Amino acid sequence: LAKALNGPAFDEIFSHAKSPLQRLNDYLAVVRERRHADNCGDALANLAAELGHVERFSDRIRRAYAALIDRFESLVTEYALETGSTADARPVARALVAQIDGACLLFKVDGDQPAFDASLAAIAPALTAVIRASSPQPEQARPSPIRRP
Repeated sequence: LAKALNGPAFDEIFSHAKSPLQRLNDYLAVVRERRHADNCGDALANLAAELGHVERFSDRIRRAYAALIDRFESLVTEYALETGSTADARPVARALVAQIDGACLLFKVDGDQPAFDASLAAIAPALTAVIRASSPQPEQARPSPIRRP
């Protein structure tokens, strides 16, 4: 599992030659394309839901998720550095993975393709909002006091 998330296809998607948001959007495009093609849910999320607690499989599933979260953490870290944000990249990366998995799960259940596409389309703006919220705010210009004679 972890090898699949670190193979050539994912190396291309998560290439540091691309901007962080482009990497995220490229990954989301692959997720969208795969779900539109089969709507069987996300393979890793399905395995985690069914076998994540089974000792024989749990370590491999945990490593696969760690590899995916590592990719997202790198993306978030770079985006934060570019924008001067102080966002804690690991929890943000975990939230991105959970949001994507959740969208796939709901689509698997309800088959609502427009809602699925809208959910995926909301992910990059949500990341941008988190990064902006964690950025130092410039000091507001204070109006000069009005002096009256």
